[in-house]
Amino acid sequence: MTPSEAPETPPEQEASQQADPLQGFRQMRVHLLIHEQDLREQLSRIMQALKFHNVTVHPRSKGFLDSARQLGALLIQKPDGLFLVNPPLTVHDAQGRVRQEKGLPDYFATVRTLLAKARRDDPSVLSRCVPVFADIQFAHKREQTIISLAEYCVTGAFILKQQEPLMGLPAKVKAQRMKEQIMDRYAEVRDYLTDYLPQMDGALDALMERKEEQELSARKAEAEEWIQKAEECKAANDLDRAIQCLKKAIDLYPQDPLAYLESGRVYVRAKKYPNALKRFRQAEDIAESQPEPNKEIANVRIIQATERIENGESPTSPGVMELLGEAVDNYGMALNKADKVKSLTQDSGQDTSQDKRSEILASIAGEIFKHDLASMLGDDHPLVKELREKARDALVKVAAKSPRELPPHQLVFLGQAAMDQGNFEEAEKRYWEAAKDPAFFHKACDELCFLGTVARRRAGAHAALDIYDRLLARNPSNRGAVLFNMAVAHAVDNNAAQASARIVHALYVDPKLPEQEGFYKNHQLFAPLLSTLDLFDDILHAAGAAQPEEKVELAGSTQDRLEALILGKQDKEAAKLLWQSAARMPGMFTMDRFLASPVTMEYVEKKEQAMRKIERAEFQKFRGFLGKVLERSRDKGFDRELTAYAENRARCVGFLTNQGDQGKAAYHLALAAASCPNCVTEPAFFTNDTLVNLAREIRDKLAGVDRERLQAT
Repeated sequence: MTPSEAPETPPEQEASQQADPLQGFRQMRVHLLIHEQDLREQLSRIMQALKFHNVTVHPRSKGFLDSARQLGALLIQKPDGLFLVNPPLTVHDAQGRVRQEKGLPDYFATVRTLLAKARRDDPSVLSRCVPVFADIQFAHKREQTIISLAEYCVTGAFILKQQEPLMGLPAKVKAQRMKEQIMDRYAEVRDYLTDYLPQMDGALDALMERKEEQELSARKAEAEEWIQKAEECKAANDLDRAIQCLKKAIDLYPQDPLAYLESGRVYVRAKKYPNALKRFRQAEDIAESQPEPNKEIANVRIIQATERIENGESPTSPGVMELLGEAVDNYGMALNKADKVKSLTQDSGQDTSQDKRSEILASIAGEIFKHDLASMLGDDHPLVKELREKARDALVKVAAKSPRELPPHQLVFLGQAAMDQGNFEEAEKRYWEAAKDPAFFHKACDELCFLGTVARRRAGAHAALDIYDRLLARNPSNRGAVLFNMAVAHAVDNNAAQASARIVHALYVDPKLPEQEGFYKNHQLFAPLLSTLDLFDDILHAAGAAQPEEKVELAGSTQDRLEALILGKQDKEAAKLLWQSAARMPGMFTMDRFLASPVTMEYVEKKEQAMRKIERAEFQKFRGFLGKVLERSRDKGFDRELTAYAENRARCVGFLTNQGDQGKAAYHLALAAASCPNCVTEPAFFTNDTLVNLAREIRDKLAGVDRERLQAT
């Protein structure tokens, strides 16, 4: 290349050699391994024009593999300097036809394999290579290329603008166009070299750091997916699968304490306490300043102590005292850390707000209160006193303002403290104040549900049922759990019929209750549950053989319709049906089921009194008829079981007919059946197909209950 053929040096490059960023690199050895002929010639002339004195233009290779071998040999022999590479990316067969398209990652993978065979697989060797090619200039193209080659330690890429091909042009025209294209490419190549060469030696370290960050982010994202899968497995009660999912998350991203904590919690549900403690201690090692691991360790120790006491060990035995002592120590550490905690979800160095600290303190103290150790160990147990003192010290830090100024989570904390002191009225008041904030309604409902449990243990079933009744009136988000706890309270109060009915209602609201571990922790429910299972089995068995007489079937369906109208407050239609029935089927008014029903008898009495004010003969005759019906009902003196059956059957039909509330209808049918088991297996019960279908549906809901587990306990 003669000086006249070289592109003119721009004036800014000539102004000051001291300001020339390429000045210190012009003696660098530069290798050009360029397959494209025009690009090869352009780069050769541009490097000369830029005054690079040690440039070697290597012969064009025959093909993809030949080019890789050529570059590999040079890197083995002369690994220093800069290698500008433009390889052929097609593999041809013996006839010269394209057999396979390749990419730059394929090319550098082949070179790396060749270097490894020669024991020159040092990452710094390939880091001297820079691919050069022309492409449409998207802003992200260069970054994408470098990312795709990061695995091979290639740290740069020169992507040039596409130019018009020169093949087929006359020699003179081609020479002129070549000169113009070189001038266009000159600034591109100069800018790339100016940007790349000063940072070339440190580019590999920077690339490795960026690659590690990307890999870490990818592993973290994958770990989060496994944690989500574990949540789905927990919801399906597949604890073994959840544990495996969380192990995957830990292996992928062992720096995250969340996966260890979640794994520990699943192990607790599976009653594998040593494994749980191991995971919580691993979380503590990773996040020493976080209170959560210590809180979970304390919870495990209390669960272990509780189980030993329930199995007959003394609350003051050395083993129990050791477990409780470790719980006290870990709760203390958790509360101390909560003052200075940094959220598990925040970046290092960013402190949580005071409100967040207060929320965490309240959460830990709430865990202490929820164990309700006083119910099991007594108020005077030394460790109960110590735990209460720690929780109340936290209360002083959190609730320094008047209750009216406190945020919802602190009101919940005040409720927990009042509950611990046995002031259930105050606790309920604080929870409902917190529930005014829609974001805390669900939390407050959970706390009220647990308040009922503590009230049942300390003040009896009626105290709990009062709390649950008020809670249900507010349409709580945890309605299934509330109904389940009501069933437990009724069972403790030896009211098997109500326990049976409430458990059926609970299953209508939340059919997945039997999948939860807590479902089988209340042994008081086992007898009513087994009785309910047997009862609805009997109903469906009897349904196959039931053949009620026609008059019984007609009377039964008429009474069901009458009671639905009465309960639906459709007085005009009910009175008309009562009048017509007296004329057309007087026998219905002599049947025990009609006479025993409080719903029909109260209505008959109401109408009998109304008739006294009407002097017309037909009404007085009707009044006389109703009077005899009332007298007959009083003379019969029906027992409580039959009247309870008749009333609840009526209410069941009323809910189905007037409100379409399957859950409440199922509750009343279960209560009717439990009140008088014989009544629901007699032919008269099967006069209403809707009730039979409801009984079948209830049995389907009960199918999720593990009968063998109930019987084995």
